[in-house]
Amino acid sequence: MKNSTMERNNWHANLVQNLPLGLFRITFGPIERLLKANEAAAGIFGFESVEELIRAPLRTLFLDLKQRRKFLRKLISQGELIREQLKLKKKDGSQFWGAVSARVIRDIPGEVKYIDGIIEDITSQKQIEEALRISEERFRNIADEVDDWVWEIGSNLVIRYSNTRVNDILGYTPKEVVGRNLVDFLAPEEQNRIEGQKDYLLKEVIFASQQTCMVRKDGRIIITESSGVPIFRRDRSFVGFQGLTRDISEQVKTKEEQELRRQQLIQADKMISLGILVSGVAHEINNPNQFIMVNAPMLKRAWENITPIIDRYYEENGDFVVSGLSYGEMRGRFLELFSGICDGAQRIKLIVKNLKDYAREGNSGILQEININDIIKSSLLMVSNMLKNSTNNLRIELAQNLPLVKGNFQRLEQVLINLLQNACQALPNPANGVTITTSFDEKKNCVLVKIKDEGVGIEANQMEYIFDPFFTTKRDYGGTGLGLSISTGIIEEHGGKMQFSSKPGKGTTVSIILPALAPPQCPAPPADIDPNE
Repeated sequence: MKNSTMERNNWHANLVQNLPLGLFRITFGPIERLLKANEAAAGIFGFESVEELIRAPLRTLFLDLKQRRKFLRKLISQGELIREQLKLKKKDGSQFWGAVSARVIRDIPGEVKYIDGIIEDITSQKQIEEALRISEERFRNIADEVDDWVWEIGSNLVIRYSNTRVNDILGYTPKEVVGRNLVDFLAPEEQNRIEGQKDYLLKEVIFASQQTCMVRKDGRIIITESSGVPIFRRDRSFVGFQGLTRDISEQVKTKEEQELRRQQLIQADKMISLGILVSGVAHEINNPNQFIMVNAPMLKRAWENITPIIDRYYEENGDFVVSGLSYGEMRGRFLELFSGICDGAQRIKLIVKNLKDYAREGNSGILQEININDIIKSSLLMVSNMLKNSTNNLRIELAQNLPLVKGNFQRLEQVLINLLQNACQALPNPANGVTITTSFDEKKNCVLVKIKDEGVGIEANQMEYIFDPFFTTKRDYGGTGLGLSISTGIIEEHGGKMQFSSKPGKGTTVSIILPALAPPQCPAPPADIDPNE
């Protein structure tokens, strides 16, 4: 029994002396002193032996005596402390950081008898922590200096870090975004897309220049561009992404405007080429048409002069055949045929003139006083063939005595031709109609033009985009999406506005509102025109 107890005591003594952690026991009271310690404790404080450590005054082992008193009060109050970090001092005066775990040992009456504890030198750990803190601080300073939003997200898309630039881009502070899911800041359509592509997004691959629509704190939607790299633990398990995001809304807008200008230049170049082509074609058409216009009236007069002679022959000799028909049947139609030839030649002349005027390169300055009815008549003539093929119900109601408007005839004609073409293309069959009306609003002193079609209409979710450059529902039919965008710009240049109302399956009404000049002082001629001309 005695041998067993000795062996156990020896084992405990060897364990205490050979532990890499410092063990100690100190008294507590008026005179505090070190009662026991192991070799590791002596080594931590820089003493050559345990005896030398025990002889040293306890207060000399603390760098900060205030910290020592605070530590002891806390220990007595709580009874036990775990890894309390203290600034301590070695024998040679050099300081180090120690992690102290201690427990109060009390006697039967409850008085503090002594304090047992463990001490570990954590100076290296503190140095690493300080280096890490400095590194993180340096990273934050650098991150806050860049113009982009620097972020880190976890594998669950929750934001774990954000620099201050998030305020410039989204209007939030870093505290407001950290801990929230990245999806919360995406536009609704982007959220739906992300939900369907989460597995793809978390494939742990580098991504660059990904464009996304995000919602700012004030509700405004912006276009952003993001790049990121995956981050891993040492065991190669995926943690999340680090990356940056920038607001490219202005760049996208500028690019779209440049593309619009490019398309407008292309269109302008086409119009110039068309003008050159039309001039050449007009010359080729006008020469033979001029021959018809000069000679047809002459033939008509000649026919009128010889008609009495032929009539006398008809009365004396009876009926005879002319061009396969009897003279009696043909006689009344000759003048009608001659009039038709003359009218047709005049119509050819007018069409060629309008084509040349429409395609002619001119000054876009607003210089002319124009009757809007004249522009409508010219536009109808230009698209007459398309209207005839598209609808059997063309209604034209042009108000008489309209005030003039100030503008550019060619550019306003361009708008009306575009709207008439759109109306024709919207009709599902010729039974559906198109109505064109003009009127004058005396209270607002403006001229109104309405083009109403009984076509397929425009879906509600597309209405907000119809004026956007390059938006078109007729891409398969050669539409560029520039017609309404350009037309809106032209009307606004004239101080007016264009309004749309539409019901799917019912049709669309386009209203053009232009400021009127002073009302006319005398009645204008009737504005009725024949839609079948």
